[in-house]
Amino acid sequence: KIEGRKRTEVKLDLNLGTVNLISDPADAEFLLSGNGRQWDGKLPTLIGDVPVGDYRVTGRRKGWEVDTTLSVARGVIQTNKIEFPYGSIDLSSEPSGLVVSTNGVEVGKTPTMLRELRPGSYELTATDGENDLVAAINVGPKEQVKKSFVFRYGAVQLASTPPGAAVLRKGKEVGKTPLTLDRVPAGETLVELRLEGYVATNLQIRAVEQEMAKCAVRLINEKFLASLTSARASAAAIPPDFRGAIASVNQALQISPDDVEALQLRKDCEFGLNLNEASLLLENNDLEAALAKVDAALLLRPGERETVDLKSKIVAAKTRRAELAAAEAEQQLAERARAAGRDFDQLCASAAQ
Repeated sequence: KIEGRKRTEVKLDLNLGTVNLISDPADAEFLLSGNGRQWDGKLPTLIGDVPVGDYRVTGRRKGWEVDTTLSVARGVIQTNKIEFPYGSIDLSSEPSGLVVSTNGVEVGKTPTMLRELRPGSYELTATDGENDLVAAINVGPKEQVKKSFVFRYGAVQLASTPPGAAVLRKGKEVGKTPLTLDRVPAGETLVELRLEGYVATNLQIRAVEQEMAKCAVRLINEKFLASLTSARASAAAIPPDFRGAIASVNQALQISPDDVEALQLRKDCEFGLNLNEASLLLENNDLEAALAKVDAALLLRPGERETVDLKSKIVAAKTRRAELAAAEAEQQLAERARAAGRDFDQLCASAAQ
C-alpha cells in the first residue's frame, strides 16, 4: 500500500539465481549457455542474475573439452565443478639421465614426472644416445603410472666378408668391420653394413647381458647378384633359356666360386638343358645322343620320375629300332638266299644243255 508523503519499500524477488563455476585444475575456460543466454570467460567465476532454467556448461583446458549441465533455481547459488581427470607417469631409469620423448618430441630426462596427461595410451622412447627402449603406457583418469626404463648391456663382435664395411646404427656410422660394439642393449638391435660394390645389408644382431656375442656376415657382391638374377630370369622364361642361364650363373661363380645357391642353380639349369635336349633328340630319332643326354640328367637328379620315364621311352624306341633292323636284315638274307638259289638253278640248267 502506498500512502501520500510516505516512503514505501517493496522487495522484489525476481526469477533469477546465481552460478558459481569452478574447475580442477582451476585455470580452465568456460562457456555457459541456455535459455537464449550465453556467458564465457576464465574459471573460477561467479555469475549473478542468471534466469532460472537448465544450462549447458563446457569447460576447456589445453584442447580438452568437458561438458556438463546444471539447473538454476530462484535465489539459489548453484555451484558446478568441472573436473579434468588428468593422469601422470612417474619415469625412472637405469642408468639415470636418459632422454625421454614421444612422437619425436623430448619431454624430459629421467627421473621425471609427466603430469596433466589426458587418459589414453602413450608411446614413450628412452635413449642413452645410442640405444632406444620403447614402451606403450596406458594412463587412466587420475591414475599415476610408474615406469622404469632399464638398459641391460652386452657387447657384439661384428665381422664381414670382405672386411672394411661401414657399420651404421640409427643412420649414423659407428665404425668399420671388424668392429666390437659395446653398450648394445640385450636382445636384438638392427645395424646396416655398407661397402662399395656390395649390396647394403640390414642385420639383426643379438646381444646377451654382460656377455660378448659374435656375429659374422658375408656381403653380397652387386655384380654377383646381377648375374644370378639374370640366370634366374632366363631359367624361368617361356621357353626356358637354360644355356643363357648357365652362362650367367657361371659369371656369378667367377665372383663367388663356392656360393651354394649359385652352384645349385647351375646344377638345376644343366639338368633342365639335358632333359630338353634329350626330348628333342628323341623326336629327331637320334636315340644314342638322346640316351646320353638323359643319362647326364639322371646323374644330376638320380631317380627323377620324368627323366626315368623319358629314358624308358628312348630305350623302348631303341629296342623297336633294333627289332626292325634285325627283321630287315633277316629279310634281306632270305632274299639273297633265294637269289642264290635261282642263280644255281640257272647254272645247273645251262650245264645240262
